[in-house]
Amino acid sequence: MRFFSPIPALSKYAVDGLFRLLGRAAAAGILGAMSLSILVLSSVRAADQPATQSTGAASRPSATVPPPQLSVKLNSVGDAEIEYLTHLAPDKDDPKLPAAENLDSCTGLVSTLFQTHNVQRRRDHVKHTVVLQCLVPGLGRPRSDGNWELRLPEVFDADFLHASFSIDGAQVILRADPRMARFSNGPLECRVTLPKGFDGVELLARPSRLAFQMPAPALAVASDKTVATVDFHLDVQPQLFSCLAKTYGYDYLDLWAARTRFTNTGSQPLTHYRVRFRLQDYTSDWSEWYLCPTLLPCQTVIAGYFPILDLDKVARTDGTRREKLQVQYEYTQPDGAVITQTAADVIDILAHNDIPLRNLSVMPMVMASFATKDDPIIQKVAAMVSAQVPGGIDQSKRAGRLQFMRELYRFMLHNKFAYTISSGDSGLQQVKFGRDVVLNGTGTCIDLAIFYNSVCEAVGIETRFYLIPIAGEGHCFPAVYVPEEDAPVTDAQGQPIKDKNGKVVTKVVHEGAWMAVETTMIGKPDKLFDFALAAGGYEQEHADPSTITIDIQMLRAKGVHSLELPHLDDSALANALTNAHITATPPDLTGIWTNQVNNVIFMTAFRNDGSMAVVWTDANSGATLYQGTGRYTYDGKCLTYSFPPASQEGTIDWTDADHLSYRTVKSTVPGAVGVETVMTRVKEEPAQK
Repeated sequence: MRFFSPIPALSKYAVDGLFRLLGRAAAAGILGAMSLSILVLSSVRAADQPATQSTGAASRPSATVPPPQLSVKLNSVGDAEIEYLTHLAPDKDDPKLPAAENLDSCTGLVSTLFQTHNVQRRRDHVKHTVVLQCLVPGLGRPRSDGNWELRLPEVFDADFLHASFSIDGAQVILRADPRMARFSNGPLECRVTLPKGFDGVELLARPSRLAFQMPAPALAVASDKTVATVDFHLDVQPQLFSCLAKTYGYDYLDLWAARTRFTNTGSQPLTHYRVRFRLQDYTSDWSEWYLCPTLLPCQTVIAGYFPILDLDKVARTDGTRREKLQVQYEYTQPDGAVITQTAADVIDILAHNDIPLRNLSVMPMVMASFATKDDPIIQKVAAMVSAQVPGGIDQSKRAGRLQFMRELYRFMLHNKFAYTISSGDSGLQQVKFGRDVVLNGTGTCIDLAIFYNSVCEAVGIETRFYLIPIAGEGHCFPAVYVPEEDAPVTDAQGQPIKDKNGKVVTKVVHEGAWMAVETTMIGKPDKLFDFALAAGGYEQEHADPSTITIDIQMLRAKGVHSLELPHLDDSALANALTNAHITATPPDLTGIWTNQVNNVIFMTAFRNDGSMAVVWTDANSGATLYQGTGRYTYDGKCLTYSFPPASQEGTIDWTDADHLSYRTVKSTVPGAVGVETVMTRVKEEPAQK
């Protein structure tokens, strides 16, 4: 994405011409009504104008697409028939056709919600709809108290997400909070059909479950020749992610390392079924028993393993390790015999820097676990960023939050952070924690987004990731929530209006918004914060329908936390930062600076006696459009210059000795305040031999 055209090489004659212009003491020209800086800066959007930034999640394709419809029909032994109807977003190239990737995304969503790969789909090309169907054995399961539970998608969490339900005949209608439409691609309503005679319905939380009572089915009388038969299956995840070591133990997140499926294939009930798990060398002991007092004929019970891992050992795992996962289970037959069996399989425990690019169901939790707001290194960086502004920054206000975003990006520029392209394969990618980006000075799009969000979250700012999981074209960028801004309502005389209680009446002048930053533009000295903000806003508005919105604070509240990283001395941070004290003595301003807007090249020359000159030339023809002189003052931070009748004051931030950004603070020209531009030092061409 290009915002400025490249600046052509300047010859020695152009440089000499500027200084000759400076030498004409009596030729102090007069600018027109508009100053040089306004023409330079007019192409850059000010950071406090969030019009191009989306206030909603990029993951929902369009507000005109109706939400999906989900229905679940449960039988008397807990097996569920799932039907999911969704409208497909239109194709980008041909709006009359649905986008193919949306169909795959919907199928993957249902597979993730109900942990099944046996999804059938029926597509209506005219209505742009698709119906996905699957049978999930054991989705409803009996509890030890004789009641039943049905696991639900997390959007129907009654506690954390304020879901509700009502009963209509044989159906229980679940409704998610309407505000969840901003964060979820999934259904906002679910209709559950329960077997006849159900009673005592409750909506439970953490995990989201529907609890109810069911009458016991009539059973045939057992004979002495009745044979008990069962079917047992162990399903082990191929990989366990070390970065989520603190999260696996929360069973309500359904992040299982293994699970068992036990089916009573006989004609009589089985009793006292129980199962437990152990991950050798990474857990202290066996898990607690999962209990089921009675298994009816044809009934399936699924039990998940949510290991409480040895965090110290996980933190020391540098490479992939293959470990043995063991299972023990037992049950009582109709004749009273107790059967005990064991099973085992292997699982790969990944290093804490490895993430699964293909496993989209777990990627939100993985990304949130890499945002290390409590890391002492990140805390120190946050303090450095705040110290760049005298008196610190108040991040609770809109202006302060925008200022912190800008100062953090400036910190990255001054310390020469660089963007690198990942060399990982399509399955796993090594990702850096925020501290690693600081210590190494480089990062991929994911790494830089992790660093940016980690530092912002360290000072209490709400953050999120936008993850675009397109094969070969995937991308990630951070976003920060900027709150709304109020201003007093005034009368014709400009005085604040008060209500009957004497309180000043206010109005919203800036809506709250999620503002994305394209952190991969770092390392390009001519692309400063405003460019990164504009690029992030564009990507946010035009995000692919498959984009995943990852709300870090929501996942924190649900139990996703970061690993505790090894201690590092202060010297490690000091040695890594090339320019930690950004307020140190700045480079020399004297010399010639240039930038280009559209087809106009601007050159400004500063001399050490306070005089300056400007020349504007046409980039195509080389013709001079304007030339003039003026005066300036510069105290190491603030630059003030004047071309009668216009004058302007602003601050300079140095990227390095040859690149700077100028941000307008005061100006006699309307609309100039708050705008930022980039200037590059012109170096004379070496004399030809």
